[in-house]
Amino acid sequence: MKKILIFQWFDCKDQTRRRELLECIHHNINLGFDEVIIFNDSVEPVVNAPHVRNISTNSRISYLDFINVVKDPQNVGALVVLTNSDIKLDSKILQLAGLKNRILIALSRYESNEQLTECAFYSQDVWVMTSQPIHKSIILQSNIPLGIPGCDQRFAEIVFSAGFSVFNPCLEIKNTHLHKNVATHLDENRLFGSYLFVIPCTYEDIRLARPNIVPRLVRPDRKIYFP
Repeated sequence: MKKILIFQWFDCKDQTRRRELLECIHHNINLGFDEVIIFNDSVEPVVNAPHVRNISTNSRISYLDFINVVKDPQNVGALVVLTNSDIKLDSKILQLAGLKNRILIALSRYESNEQLTECAFYSQDVWVMTSQPIHKSIILQSNIPLGIPGCDQRFAEIVFSAGFSVFNPCLEIKNTHLHKNVATHLDENRLFGSYLFVIPCTYEDIRLARPNIVPRLVRPDRKIYFP
């Protein structure tokens, strides 16, 4: 089963932040993925290796870049993982190989203190799908750059509304966020629309179809969002 990892590299001026990103990159590319696709935003590649494919771009990576890999006929059946650049992946993520079609895994992160991020139901940093044909509805709506407040909830809603199941087994797969000086997301930059809140769960919750993990479709106002 082929395993593909996707993330972005960019010109980070802050040296502390750059070291955090490089730590994540070198950790993730050595986890055991068969192919690593790095979108280099207006910068020279930082990694060159036989299993790394560098793509030059002049824009922020989007969910459409992820979907284009997922729907590529050459990848059908492969495990495809998209991650934010400042995440150290848990090696357990590779155990998702063989994930059924029409399922999106949207994983919330753990902070450096080993605690699950606050309000994990509406904050995800890693997305996993099996490569498969994708409906045009998802393709047409997925050109959403990562890093915009609300992008994760919007993408989850788009995929869910197209008939996919969406789960957040972050109680099993514990990815770590490296960001010493976390920036505040401004509401004025938020991507509004219907959101999907994806409840943290275990594999057992999914297997037993427990009702407490059913995603919640909401239409947020311009305030802080809670279920």
